Amino acid sequence: MKRPARQASLFLATALLCAGIPVPASEQADGVSAIACRGAGGPTLLLEAGRVLLLPSRRTLLQPRPAAVSMACDDDLLVLGLPGPRGGEVQAYERRGSTVSTTPFLKIPLRFVPTDLHLVAGTAVAPRERRRGFELGLLDLGGKERWIHRPLPARPAALGPAPGGGALLVAVGKDLRSYSLGTFLSRDILPFGNRITAFASREDSPRLVVATGRRVMAVNTGDPRQRGSLPLRAEITLPGQVVKLALPAGEGPPVALVESPPSVVFLSPGSLAPLESFALDRAAATLIAEEPGKALAVFPEGGVRQLRLRVPWRTLRDRPPSPAQPTRPPTPPEPALPAAPRAAPSPAPTPDALPSPVDPPPAPSAAVPPEIPAVVAPRGPVQPPLDLGRLPGGTVAGALEGKAALVREVVFQGPDDLLRVELRVAPEKIGERFYYRAEKLPEGDYRVVPMGSGGSSLRCRPPFATVHVGPAEGTRADFHILGRW
Repeated sequence: MKRPARQASLFLATALLCAGIPVPASEQADGVSAIACRGAGGPTLLLEAGRVLLLPSRRTLLQPRPAAVSMACDDDLLVLGLPGPRGGEVQAYERRGSTVSTTPFLKIPLRFVPTDLHLVAGTAVAPRERRRGFELGLLDLGGKERWIHRPLPARPAALGPAPGGGALLVAVGKDLRSYSLGTFLSRDILPFGNRITAFASREDSPRLVVATGRRVMAVNTGDPRQRGSLPLRAEITLPGQVVKLALPAGEGPPVALVESPPSVVFLSPGSLAPLESFALDRAAATLIAEEPGKALAVFPEGGVRQLRLRVPWRTLRDRPPSPAQPTRPPTPPEPALPAAPRAAPSPAPTPDALPSPVDPPPAPSAAVPPEIPAVVAPRGPVQPPLDLGRLPGGTVAGALEGKAALVREVVFQGPDDLLRVELRVAPEKIGERFYYRAEKLPEGDYRVVPMGSGGSSLRCRPPFATVHVGPAEGTRADFHILGRW
């Protein structure tokens, strides 16, 4: 079976709503919240009570056994997380619009149950909590590295694709951290001053919308950085803490989900001024931007509500911010979307086939189903090599020796200006050693400085390194960390 392309476009959606069509919900199995996902072209899929449903018809596409506990999708892939006898498993299915293959083309066993899954450019990402902190795992569905992990200093608040593709953005504490999907090494760090509660991004747009509590900020990744940070294009403070953000395609308005009181606010693409706000009778679990000015809210028990701006957003985009724009109370419920009848219970699965909730089309011949490629779970996480002897142009990398665990970030001052911070990268532990790596730096001279937690200085040898970055080849700069001052 042909595997889907790894360069699949993705809308890793988490958040939106706007005009109300309530849908009857069913009880969720084992307390698992309903999950919705959508590719760039749609339609939206819903994981409810272990079944994968197609919205708005609620037709059952898959009903795996055991019941799935997590889901992520794009235009070409659907991945499910399932519990197992010795941990869990990730199953990958081919997807074409509203059609999903009934048999997974790949199964990856894990030593934990993947209760949280994300999908970025054909790569599944599974964060989890460990005894000594948090960890981010990468499952490459089309490459050789099946399982790569990275430690995180705190629980990630949100994950999404980096603008331009090729990287994953993770909100940890006050920073947005970027990880290359090729090597899963840290690329850079974008500081935002306060703890990030939500962000929204798309591979096909340089726009980035970030929330730190009640404050929502818009930046553009194509803008030049100022002291290591992106300049703000717009910002606004909403009535409550923002827990979800989402971006529709094109230049459509971003949408914010406010925690208390539960409400959703459509924001102007340019100024972030509120276009229209809607009150909710309860908190939503997932929000999807189906198209500009139209959104979908999914509640934990599986209820779905469609929402839409009453006025075309292009006529509202330049409206100045209102000093006090009250939240609109819930509108009278519109007719519910038709609920598809539940399929009859499937017969007991055989050892050689996965059960399917729908009858497959008659096969032309009694051929044996293709065997699912078995993936042997590695004994330990597979770590990518870091070759410091052959660095491409625009790259600076090096090893951190001594008390390298004290290093929280490596700061690059320049180019050709010590008052300017071009980049911050987080060190990575590969094997028993710590490394750092910065890529795609503009040409010029830089000062490289290892820093501790909270921007504190460290005693190291040398105290800093001055390097020249050119287009032909990279530069190596190693440090021996002696301790704190």
